[in-house]
Amino acid sequence: MHYLSDFKDCAGRPVNARQIKEEKLKQLFDLLYAAGEMARADLARVTGLSPTTVSALVEELIRRGIFVEAGYAPTMQGGRRPINLRVNAQGRQIPTFTIRCSGVRFELYNLGMEVLEAFDLRFADGELEHSDEACTCLIADVLNGRSKCFSPQLAAGVCICIPGIYKPDRKAFMLCAGGELRLEVLEALERELQLPLFLGNELHCLTYMEAMRSAETESRGLIYVDVSRQVETCLYVNGDVYTGRDNYAGQLGHVSINYRGRPCSCGSRGCLERYVNTDAVLERIAEAAAFKRCRTLEQLTGGDMGKLTMEMIGRAYEAGEPVVVEVIDDIAEQLFAGVYAMVSITGVGRIALGGDIARMGPRFLERMQALARQTTGHHLLRGITIAYSDLDADAVSTGLVSYFIKKRFEINRR
Repeated sequence: MHYLSDFKDCAGRPVNARQIKEEKLKQLFDLLYAAGEMARADLARVTGLSPTTVSALVEELIRRGIFVEAGYAPTMQGGRRPINLRVNAQGRQIPTFTIRCSGVRFELYNLGMEVLEAFDLRFADGELEHSDEACTCLIADVLNGRSKCFSPQLAAGVCICIPGIYKPDRKAFMLCAGGELRLEVLEALERELQLPLFLGNELHCLTYMEAMRSAETESRGLIYVDVSRQVETCLYVNGDVYTGRDNYAGQLGHVSINYRGRPCSCGSRGCLERYVNTDAVLERIAEAAAFKRCRTLEQLTGGDMGKLTMEMIGRAYEAGEPVVVEVIDDIAEQLFAGVYAMVSITGVGRIALGGDIARMGPRFLERMQALARQTTGHHLLRGITIAYSDLDADAVSTGLVSYFIKKRFEINRR
């Protein structure tokens, strides 16, 4: 997840007085944002900055509308009572857009992570899904007047969540549902809006939100595995989402589990994604049910396997239907082989499973956990935990805004 400008070569920039000041302002902001309320003297004590410097910086933050005074702080000492400060939730706005197959979801946040306004915009009939023009026109339309609450003067930046990854060789975001969003089009939008664009990938946002749920993750790290139409992975380690040099790292789906196996679109063979994605699961269950009768699935589908869903498979698996159990247990072993590879490489021992695979229910999770216990002889797998993620769809935009405020919000951007 980066500012749009971060995809350009920024090497060799000098550290100047403005950047040093910005760093100090952000340090005070982050500290107060996490603490809720603090007095000026406490900010000076924690940061190690002089009281005079803190006082001057705080006055600037108050003048910019980012800090407000919150009343007298409790004290056991006599004399002048210190005044607490807090972040002014209304001091900035963060418009957020989540690109979907049918259109764009708009949500307007403040610094308190409150949603001030939200609505969906659909692509017009005849427009290509995820086309450059369709996406950017909807975003510009919202910020240029359709939104009733958005104030350009308060905007800290524009967050855009994209269901795809950035490909440097194409200078575009490759979208999961097809098509691409070119960097040059996003740069043109940034110039038109005169606001910085902050771009995030759905999986990165979910991983960040999952990691934020537990302080323990800060030290242990997290591997988020999404098994849906594809198998995608994101790593949270050392207090940040790891995406690699080109924001392409963590492709668990292309770990080979059979070098003579099925050909994959990546050019290799036997990739995990070819065996455990949603389509592969549906196909394998349908094939197995064609050879061995499965009463549970016959009842759920009405005898039409074309209506088979992951939810139906999960119910049959929980019911102990032998045909389904045999296939899904094998899929669990294949998925665990990929997880094992990731844990062995990274040493990260907390695994969160998301996407369609969660529809397999508790029995599948227990199978994965049992496989982990069987391999505890490997020292990297000691203490490994595997659980389903219960994040909802709103976690994508919430994660992006939360990351933006913590990692990328710049006080002097405007």
